[in-house]
Amino acid sequence: FPVTIGAFPTGGTVTTSGNYRVHTFTSSASFVSTFASLAIQYVLVGGGGKGGSPGMQQSHAGGGGGGGVLSGSSTLSSGTYPITIGNNGSNVSSNNSTFNGITAYSGGDGAYTVSGSAGTYSKDGASGGGGFDSTFTYGTGISGQGYAGGASNSFGYGGGGGGAGGVGGIGQYPTGGNGGPGKTVSINGFSGTFGGGGGGSGGYCQIGRAHV
Repeated sequence: FPVTIGAFPTGGTVTTSGNYRVHTFTSSASFVSTFASLAIQYVLVGGGGKGGSPGMQQSHAGGGGGGGVLSGSSTLSSGTYPITIGNNGSNVSSNNSTFNGITAYSGGDGAYTVSGSAGTYSKDGASGGGGFDSTFTYGTGISGQGYAGGASNSFGYGGGGGGAGGVGGIGQYPTGGNGGPGKTVSINGFSGTFGGGGGGSGGYCQIGRAHV
């Protein structure tokens, strides 16, 4: 008997790996399926936090936290599924990525201060932003999505932003802290490491230079 096969799902950049179709989204769009029941696997990554630079001379900054990384499987019915992709380091309060009721949260911004004067605290997020000295401490992470940012033990050397795979490094003379590692995800037809944190500044940051 003849068999009619529905149209393949659409959305994003489509590649194949063996018997699998991979739909990659780097900007907000929709995934569309005409199948009554479609088994999928997904990796969802939140936007990274902003490095803590105010864009001024003699500023000190912690690194931005990496976006949250979530993976799993689901079964979709036919329909259109909007996907929101968070932007990295765009200096907005929320850069979450969403799909089918799932949210990968954005990373936290790093702390900064200017020439030892009043500054801005790091922010919590999927992974926390890096801190700067004992006053502007590191941000915390969200369990299951990321880790805390790194502390700063020396004035002028920011802590690294937390990553989806580990905490940010400590900022201590003579260098800023390394960003926390990303999380490696392997599913059928796809593998990669995502959600690494940004490094903290080492010494003075120059005009307009954000450490992300």
